[in-house]
Amino acid sequence: MKNLLSKTILCFILSICIQRASAANWWRQLGDKYGSYTVGGSTYYAPALCYNAAADEIYTAYIDGATKELLVLKLIKIPARKGFIYQWQRVGRTNVQTAATEPSLAINPVTNQVYVGYVDGGPNEYVVQYFDGTNWNKVGQINNVIPKRDCLPAIAFKPQTSELYIAFIDENNKNEVIVNMYDGKNWKTAGSNSIGNASAVVPIGWTSKNIEHSCSIGFQPNTKTLYVAYINDTGYLDVKYLDNNLTWNTTYASFSLVGNNKAVSISNKALAFHPLTNQPYVAFVGKLSMMPSTYFIKVVRYSSKVYNLGLPGANKKAYWAEMKSDSLSGNSGLPPTLIFNTQKNQPVVSQFHSGSGRYVVSQFTGSYWRSIGFRYGTDNPYDASCPDCNQKYDIHIVQSPGYAYNLDAVVPTLLFNPSNNKIHIAYPNSMVGQFELNSEP
Repeated sequence: MKNLLSKTILCFILSICIQRASAANWWRQLGDKYGSYTVGGSTYYAPALCYNAAADEIYTAYIDGATKELLVLKLIKIPARKGFIYQWQRVGRTNVQTAATEPSLAINPVTNQVYVGYVDGGPNEYVVQYFDGTNWNKVGQINNVIPKRDCLPAIAFKPQTSELYIAFIDENNKNEVIVNMYDGKNWKTAGSNSIGNASAVVPIGWTSKNIEHSCSIGFQPNTKTLYVAYINDTGYLDVKYLDNNLTWNTTYASFSLVGNNKAVSISNKALAFHPLTNQPYVAFVGKLSMMPSTYFIKVVRYSSKVYNLGLPGANKKAYWAEMKSDSLSGNSGLPPTLIFNTQKNQPVVSQFHSGSGRYVVSQFTGSYWRSIGFRYGTDNPYDASCPDCNQKYDIHIVQSPGYAYNLDAVVPTLLFNPSNNKIHIAYPNSMVGQFELNSEP
């Protein structure tokens, strides 16, 4: 009887220890769920994220599914009995009740003021506003462009300056890739030449009304050179940069997939730079030519290798190296988000896993992609259907960031928080009809 009691107590203690060990690997919600998310027909309602290093604050911007109002919140710390708790605080009132698409956020490196870019469905225009501490103020007027609902904008500041840029696809002008710069008074075209035309392909199963049509911009940290990445109208990935002559440079060769496979979609959060090498990385979605409804994620980086085109006077072009991204399976055609874990100098992608109906976050270790808090659709610590995965992925897999019946083609948003070296993900939780921000285990 004593032995049986001892074994029962031991099993109970082991159970508690396993649960505590597993709990340490759960994604942790930061602050309360917020806003209202309407499932079905409410395309592009993923929240935007940005981090203000000067104040150690996280901002989010979203469109409320019930009111169509554009709201900006910041995550603040409230003292509690044991440390602090997180709480969302509204940042003024944008007075925008007709927002039509997922917003984009950025922090002015000089003033530390938060900026938001979006499509205003009322006047049907791209708009950028900034918060001065009391009110939201419009930044210039972006003319001669009539945005469509699926053309999400991306805004960014040149590092250590107040030089502001916005990028988007102009569907009314042969899907031209547009980058504008604000000179302090007006928005002007960045660069003296055309960037190129983006692909208009829509993945099978989606329509142009519920799949985003985007490009990504970012600044190389060392040279502060502006880059733009997009899928061109021949199904290749194009990456160009604005050189010292204010010309969009094509030194980077287009990246084409093997055979007749084509790149089909990219998000406005798909370009990032390695913290040490400053090499550009891009994440996008391709499709198999023999199986048109089969999609896969590709993550590529610029390689230092070069080759000559074999033509008289031809410049050498850069190779693109594929980052073993075949393991990032289960994609439904929705483009991924890409950032860097700057502590480990490793790229991180998020995607919607169509097989399990979950958002998945994966980090490249240098040899393979390791899912964070999730493995191939199972919550079990061991996956019998994929023995090899058990050697590569965390064994304490408990929970993915969130479930989603992703009818609205939402691309989740990633953020690396340098204050605690944690990856954060923001997304709409379709199970409860609200947005949430989670921190990695």
